[in-house]
Amino acid sequence: LFRKMNADIVVDTGDIADRSQLSELAFFRKCFDEAFAGTDCVPFFCIANHDYNYLPGTKKNDPKNFENASRALGMASVNPTAVVKGYRFVNVHQCEPDREAFARAVAKAVAENEGDRPVFVVNHVPPMLTTTGTIHWSSQAVRDVLNRYPQVVALTGHIHTAINWAANIWQGEFTAISLGAHAEYSNRIDGEATVLD
Repeated sequence: LFRKMNADIVVDTGDIADRSQLSELAFFRKCFDEAFAGTDCVPFFCIANHDYNYLPGTKKNDPKNFENASRALGMASVNPTAVVKGYRFVNVHQCEPDREAFARAVAKAVAENEGDRPVFVVNHVPPMLTTTGTIHWSSQAVRDVLNRYPQVVALTGHIHTAINWAANIWQGEFTAISLGAHAEYSNRIDGEATVLD
């Protein structure tokens, strides 16, 4: 579907694997590479809790987990950035120990932005009290940073809800869109996606 639509970038907000199997992450990337062979479509994949928590022989949140998961996904960095047709995409992974890294990354993307284009902040954990479910599984720290930037469109995951709920789009100090996850726990729907034009 994305290839037929000539997608410029495919974003996944994390929880790509279920229990941090590097083989699952590598298979996901293999599928992307096969689907988009011969195109310029940019992969933009985030590492999240289901992608790194359970790797055998390492502690939870071990930096090696992020590096291994990123490598399995074929990403150049655990905190990827991209510019696609002038639009900026920035991510800082869920458990970045330096919370100021998130603020710096967003500020840099906004400062380098062209005109009044939106800046896409791709983050697994959504900003608090925005889209559905964010009274619990969310981050006030992320919300505090994004409140400064009305041009930001935050693309998030973590909540595992169907993405076609109206409450999964929120506009206030910035815009937040919850993209759900591969597994929607209360109503197992596969193959959901959001297309932004």
